[in-house]
Amino acid sequence: MMGRYLHIAAAIVIGVVQSACGRSSGPVVIPPDELPFSVARTAPSPSPSPEETVTVFFARAGGLVPTARAVSGQLRPVEGAARALLDGPTAEERVDGIDSTVPPQTSLLEVLVGEQVADVDLSAEFQSPAEPEVIHIRIAQVVWTLVDLPDVNAVRFFIDGNLISVVTDGGVPVDRPVTARDFASVAPLSP
Repeated sequence: MMGRYLHIAAAIVIGVVQSACGRSSGPVVIPPDELPFSVARTAPSPSPSPEETVTVFFARAGGLVPTARAVSGQLRPVEGAARALLDGPTAEERVDGIDSTVPPQTSLLEVLVGEQVADVDLSAEFQSPAEPEVIHIRIAQVVWTLVDLPDVNAVRFFIDGNLISVVTDGGVPVDRPVTARDFASVAPLSP
């Protein structure tokens, strides 16, 4: 009988030793705060793109007026500036007499920069009929806005993918890249 008690005692001792050694017959649950690393499967949240400040040129009293705009850092500066110009002045700016001669339905189709020339492709609404001086300021708004960027010295205009001529201060249509100097007659007044 004693042998039988020894076997039972030995089985109990072996069971206690196995428990103490951490041997388990099933999965072991470890609380997340005790893990040395994260097991979460969430994607890291994207950091917000910083905004950049660009200058766009609107119209007031027959000339241009520079206005600062914050644009998304996700856009190339030339695209951000062009889109900000097409968005037009704010309600507060309109109260101050600032307007835009760019038709509000105008869309930016594409703007590319190569060798410091911005090729800007606009929708047909950009050519909406208006008085010659209004059209002149309209073109000047785009030119002055884009050449204000560090990598742009001149602008070439396209409508729906087709190169167009624009009339400069000299009154002669040109289809070459134009600069701010070509629109000096409507240059912003110095403060």
